[in-house]
Order: sequence, then C-alpha cells, then structure tokens
Amino acid sequence: MVLTTNPSSSKPKLVEEENEKWHEIKKKGDDIIQEEIRILLNTPIPLQAIGFIKNSSPLYEKIKTARNKITEFESLYNIASDTSIRSDLAIRIQEQKDIVGTNDKKIEALKRHTANQARIMAKKQNQLEEK
Repeated sequence: MVLTTNPSSSKPKLVEEENEKWHEIKKKGDDIIQEEIRILLNTPIPLQAIGFIKNSSPLYEKIKTARNKITEFESLYNIASDTSIRSDLAIRIQEQKDIVGTNDKKIEALKRHTANQARIMAKKQNQLEEK
C-alpha cells in the first residue's frame, strides 16, 4: 500500500522543538542576537540560475520531424516520374524547409535571450557581492 502521509515529523512535535530553540536563543544577549540577525540579513541569497534550452524542447521536436519529412519527401521526389506528383512533393519539401528555418530562428532568439538573462543575473550577483 502506498503511504500518502507526509513523512516529516508531526506539527506539535515540530512546534515544540522550535520553541525550545527559541528559548535557547532568548537566553543569549541582545548583542549576540543582533549580530546573528545581521549575519543572516547580509548573507547573499543565490540567484536562481538561468537554464539553457533543452534539446527536448518542442521546437527541437518540430525541427526533427520536419527534417525527417524532408528526407522522406526527397526520396519520394527522386522516385516519382509524374510531374504533378513531383511538383506537389517539391512544394511540401519547401514547406518543411520553411518550418525548419523559422524554428531555427526561434531557437537562436531563445538562446540569445537566455544568454542575456545569464549576463544580467551575473551582473546583479556582482552588485550584491560589492555591497
């Protein structure tokens, strides 16, 4: 049977443990408490890293399927002898090439965007470290 409860300790036990910790902290002097608060407030919070575009993104999948269709249509184009079929296949090949081209442009724009975001995040991190 699957356990559906939270494996962490129960809430009353957690509250009791935290109250004990608070009583220990209250016993310390005000200067020590203020110093710990200052240290916690001055600790830089690591900014979330900007991820890069995964190769499994939908754009890559569209490009992959379009390229597969291009190779399939080109092989059919080479086999076909009827001019109407060849012209129809040529149109379909061009449509798939257009799809690949537009998705490649979108991916390049996304890569530029993620690079800019990473640069901005690094700049913010440097500014926080300087303060």
